Amino acid sequence: DFAPSWQGERLKDQAQALELIKDSIDAGTPVIALGVVGPPEPCIITGYDEDGEVLTGWSYFQHEMDRNPDLEFEPTGYFRKGKWFSNLYGLVLAGERVAKPHPAEICRDVLTWAVELMHTPRAGRFPAGFDAYSYWIEALLFPDTAPDKLPQAMAILEPAIWDLAERRWYAAMYLEQMAVELPQLRHQFLEAAKSFQAIHDLMWEVNGQLRKTEGDSGMESIADPVVRRRIIGIIKRARQYDLQGAEQLAKLAAAL
Repeated sequence: DFAPSWQGERLKDQAQALELIKDSIDAGTPVIALGVVGPPEPCIITGYDEDGEVLTGWSYFQHEMDRNPDLEFEPTGYFRKGKWFSNLYGLVLAGERVAKPHPAEICRDVLTWAVELMHTPRAGRFPAGFDAYSYWIEALLFPDTAPDKLPQAMAILEPAIWDLAERRWYAAMYLEQMAVELPQLRHQFLEAAKSFQAIHDLMWEVNGQLRKTEGDSGMESIADPVVRRRIIGIIKRARQYDLQGAEQLAKLAAAL
């Protein structure tokens, strides 16, 4: 029931960030921060100490001490983080209370944004959206005479299949939920959910091609050009389902 205002890209310095954090916490509302502790993932800032030199809060990653060797903790279990600004990537602030929008309005905004993201070709210096599939495939097209490419190919492949599988699975779950909440478009929601569920399942097919064993993370499989060609074929199929899914989302957004 709050209207969020995105401030991350407009942050000039620590003083501005701290002012926003203090104003929100002093008003009784915690702040969602990207980064601060561990990777640039969301955490909750619940308070500040030493006039803002130290932030307190909770992060899923706060107990990964290899990422946070100097992190201290409150008796409550909240982290205490000094020198936090260098690891701050953005803030999400809760605005004034507003009337809760109709589910169709929320869903339309979600789907419109999703389609926009899927068609975004770059995220900073990294390929994104549908272009990321082409980069992914290119990374697997190295010749057999270049074994030095194996670690890079595996590093690109292994996290990506799980990230994509997880995100498309959540997309399918959301669309199935919308099929219940907005039954007038039930069939269209369920058909779109199938597209994203198919991508999730295809990523498990990729994992099956790696033939992992104890002591081998799949590197031997990646070294086989036949396996790489199979994986490339699966990735191309996933891209087609993603294109199909984006088109389905756009039609759903237009119908809401």
